[in-house]
Amino acid sequence: MQDLILVVIFLAVIISVGLIFYHDSIIANKGTETTAVVIESRQVSSNSGGSINGDFLIRFLNENNTMEELRFRETLPQLYASQVQSGMNVKIKYLRSKKSVKASLVFKK
Repeated sequence: MQDLILVVIFLAVIISVGLIFYHDSIIANKGTETTAVVIESRQVSSNSGGSINGDFLIRFLNENNTMEELRFRETLPQLYASQVQSGMNVKIKYLRSKKSVKASLVFKK
């Protein structure tokens, strides 16, 4: 019984990670790129790999030419953390569905 529970937990984690990569890929390929203003930026956690998990509140001009606010979480390399502070302009890609708006920060390398 314990083996079955471990397998189910393992599969749930794998599926969750796969969905994150899938959604990121969809935003990257089909999203609309625009400039946003960071209203609030908060580091939620960090990991030993040099990335931070941040909570961001942004404001941007959407496809209807109206200002929209959006809160989202994203993991980004520590190197870019200084570029997403309150008051700064950032590039984002966003994708609107019937239920929600998903966004991702865009950094040029």
